[in-house]
Amino acid sequence: IGSPLCTAFSQIQTLNFNRMDQDKKREMIREGREHLKFCMVLYKIQAEQGRYFLHEHPQNATSWKEPYVEEIMNIEGVQRVKSDMCSFGMYQEGKEGAQFVKKPTGFMTNAGEIARELGTTCNGQHTHINLINGRTKRAEVYPEELCYRILTGLMKQMTRDGRIQEGGIGAVMPEDESQEAWDDVTGQKLEWEGVIRARAEEFQEIREHRLYAKVDIKECW
Repeated sequence: IGSPLCTAFSQIQTLNFNRMDQDKKREMIREGREHLKFCMVLYKIQAEQGRYFLHEHPQNATSWKEPYVEEIMNIEGVQRVKSDMCSFGMYQEGKEGAQFVKKPTGFMTNAGEIARELGTTCNGQHTHINLINGRTKRAEVYPEELCYRILTGLMKQMTRDGRIQEGGIGAVMPEDESQEAWDDVTGQKLEWEGVIRARAEEFQEIREHRLYAKVDIKECW
């Protein structure tokens, strides 16, 4: 979740509030709150339908104390973990070369496996670069390791909940090996003959709408 939400609740941004036009300041905060409320509505829907959500905001952002955020935190199964971005390899170039960015961050999710993957803090064995002079904006980009850990946690959670199976690709299993399929929302096992009929109908629709053209393999590459 990025601007305007992060900007409105950022501790660094509050340092600039006294120098800002007051109308602009009020509009920024209003817009940030509306965005935040909308996100919480989506998270509640996800949780009620048995799906997952992941919310990220700076660890010390004032948004964590908003009542509608606390309401989501009180949903059974929702948890918040603290992470330091340096633990996932976030760095920036400084006068002394590449230096780690600590950037304490909070993650809120109803997927326990994602929380376990992300709850990692600094080991204290390196120095950090200060996020000043435009560095804060560049630190909004997730490092690759963080993205990998989010996906790893999601896969583990879906496996634990029975939504994906060993040997499958996502919710799809090899037909010639298992002849089994599961609903990717409920995790319920599906009747195999019905799955085959549904897939055939989908392929027929694709052919009728001519969504692709066959070409040589070398052209694909």
